[in-house]
Amino acid sequence: MYPIIKENLEIKRELGSGGTAKVFLAYDRWAKKNVAIKALFKTRYEDKIIREKFKQEANLYLYLEHENIANLTDYIVTPETDYIVMEFIDGINLEEYIQTKSGPIADENLVRIFSQVLRGVAYAHHNNVTHLDIKPSNIMITRDMHVKVLDFGISSSKDEKIESAKRRMGTPMYMSPEQIDMKNIGRQSDIYSLGVTLHHMVTGQLPYKGGSIKEIFYKIKNEKLPRIKDLYPFANPKLQPIIDAATEKDLKKRYQTCEEFEYYLSTIL
Repeated sequence: MYPIIKENLEIKRELGSGGTAKVFLAYDRWAKKNVAIKALFKTRYEDKIIREKFKQEANLYLYLEHENIANLTDYIVTPETDYIVMEFIDGINLEEYIQTKSGPIADENLVRIFSQVLRGVAYAHHNNVTHLDIKPSNIMITRDMHVKVLDFGISSSKDEKIESAKRRMGTPMYMSPEQIDMKNIGRQSDIYSLGVTLHHMVTGQLPYKGGSIKEIFYKIKNEKLPRIKDLYPFANPKLQPIIDAATEKDLKKRYQTCEEFEYYLSTIL
């Protein structure tokens, strides 16, 4: 039996869950359309930092109206937990797309998909929002290949002192070196994660195989990502310097903006 959140919302089924929340498909009787409802786990709701981040996600979404970012429609507070109501995106996430449909993505589709991701993230950056958890599972692709970036759950605004966070947050495999050290975190941290995501799209594989979190963190901080042609022999060699520039350890050498990243990506076609 699903909880009754609001009289106009009829929960249909569970769509999935993550580390902090569960997502449901629901029908909004007032708007006469399907929506996605993100429900914070009760154990997470009791964690003050996670609960504040969840509220912050809703506040940030209010100012992010872009064709490549999932739209927020409501925020609901109940005695049990909080809920974010968002547009329902009829499609699959990029991770599933790679695993079940494409494998390594061909250049034309790669540029088509990834350019949309870059534009959505660039818009967030121009609105002083840093995502901090960019990865394929947070990128949705519709049936007509339209892209939506979602889950700004651990994102930060310019006004927030990101370095003061009491815990390391993000997804280890896609984290930038500065996220691991919890220092100098900013827009270029997203660019690093975008570079790792592009690497995954090109090769169809995660960059680092197995190992502990400690080993992965060591590689992120000290080693370049594996060469794309070592993982996928048919990879376009023109993509290697682009991935390298996006995942530079030195912030001065890394792409400064998503627009710069997109410019160089466009040169491969």
